[in-house]
Parts: sequence; C-alpha cells; structure tokens
Amino acid sequence: MSNQNYLSFIHSYKYNEVTTEPKWKKKDRLSHKNGPHATVYMMNGDTYFGEWKDNLKHGHGTYNYYKTKRIYDGEWAFDKRCGEGMLSIREDDPLYDPKLNELKEEKKQKILWMAIMKY
Repeated sequence: MSNQNYLSFIHSYKYNEVTTEPKWKKKDRLSHKNGPHATVYMMNGDTYFGEWKDNLKHGHGTYNYYKTKRIYDGEWAFDKRCGEGMLSIREDDPLYDPKLNELKEEKKQKILWMAIMKY
C-alpha cells in the first residue's frame, strides 16, 4: 500500500469514527422495542418491565426507581405515566403522608405506602 493511500485510509477511518453514533445508541436503535418486552435496565439503575411502542414505554408497565425506591405500576403513553396506576413509596419518602395511609393502622404496614393515581 502506498503511503498516500495509507494516509487516506487513516483519514477516512478517523473521519467516520468521529461522525458515527455511539455504539450503545446504535444497538438501542437496532433493538427497537415494540409490544411486550423483557425487563429493560437503565443506566441509572432503574428498571422497566412492560409494553413498548416505537421504542417508548406505552401500554401497561412497571417502573422501579432505583434511587428513590419508588415503584410505579400502571399505564404509560409515549414514555410518560398516563391513565391509572399505583405508585408505591417507602415511609421515609418525601411524598409519604400518614394521613392518607389507611392501611398503616389496620395492617401495620411499615414498608410501602400505596396510592392510586390518575395522570
């Protein structure tokens, strides 16, 4: 290989390397999620198990928030909570309100507080 062809090859390789999308984006695009799907693990530790449409959470699904330990189980539309669902939170969560937790006194439930929400 001549020196000029070699330099041209290096230049085009570097040029393509810079302009192509990151490998994780390419793999995510190729995995294009539609319909029911296995658990998907997010980079921040969150997990989602449920239905997808055009690579967006859409339909019924369960989302586990790693950092806050909240769990949302309900309806999704275009990657947003939408419709009816249940949000489960811990007693030490800032959203917790003991006045709304009727199960606490009856069943001595100390781990989760649950609320049925409509979005």
